[in-house]
Amino acid sequence: MRQILFSVPGLGLKIYGFGLMLTLAMLASINLAAWRARREKLNGELIFDLAVWVLIGGLIGARLFFVIEYWKSFESVWDIFKVWNGGIVLYGSLIGGAIALIVYQRLRPFPFRPMLDAIAPSLALGVALGRIGCFLNGCCYGDICELPWAVTFPRPTAPWQSHVEQGLIAETAGYSLPVHPTQIYSAIDGFLILALLTSYFPLRKRDGEVAALLFICYPLTRFLIEQHAGGPELSRKPDDRPRVDGSRRHPSLRGDPGQQRRHRLEGGDLCPRGYPRLGTDRAQRRDGAPGRGG
Repeated sequence: MRQILFSVPGLGLKIYGFGLMLTLAMLASINLAAWRARREKLNGELIFDLAVWVLIGGLIGARLFFVIEYWKSFESVWDIFKVWNGGIVLYGSLIGGAIALIVYQRLRPFPFRPMLDAIAPSLALGVALGRIGCFLNGCCYGDICELPWAVTFPRPTAPWQSHVEQGLIAETAGYSLPVHPTQIYSAIDGFLILALLTSYFPLRKRDGEVAALLFICYPLTRFLIEQHAGGPELSRKPDDRPRVDGSRRHPSLRGDPGQQRRHRLEGGDLCPRGYPRLGTDRAQRRDGAPGRGG
């Protein structure tokens, strides 16, 4: 895990791992799709125009789905547009990108199913590289585990913050508890699907089969990986795990992730995947209670 990879000498410009991997994911995916399109006798230049539409649609969808899922965490309408504070959802970007693809196809017709086949491997590559960025950033982490390949994340990353807020570690702890490296699971999954789609490409009998294979494989593997996903509302460790202060989880929250999430949204001490509730400190100070810094 390395949020800041390096700084540019003389400029003081910090290069973040997540941003770099996201950029590499976009560039690699677009160029792979263009190469595949030209190889299949399609308009490769169309990919670059299409990429702009899909990128914008994907960003809007990713943010919109996060806002819908965690809308009670936002204190004002303006908080919705503060994307730099974090908060995007992968499947939201896929849906938003798909809608943009359909709209673009209506405005500028092209062979839809053959183009989907050309783009499908690129999506798998983008997921693989993007998830490496998630690992470097410390987001999208997994559930607590004791496996040999479990990883710990330093303060003040999302896993560390989540475990502190759950009372599983002290605020003085330097690292989170060991968790599943679900980002690496997803990256490996993306590369395997990429290899599968690339191998199947010359075997397809009709247009659209490669894209259909992606739409079948990715949700299944994503579902399996999500069984090890972390975050307070998804904690699957025994309910009687002692907290740092000696207390235990409230009985009403035991074994019921849905109840845990409702508790968080109603003002409880749980936050989605380590994201802090917006405006919590300010609300506490207005009520006369000390904030986190107090």
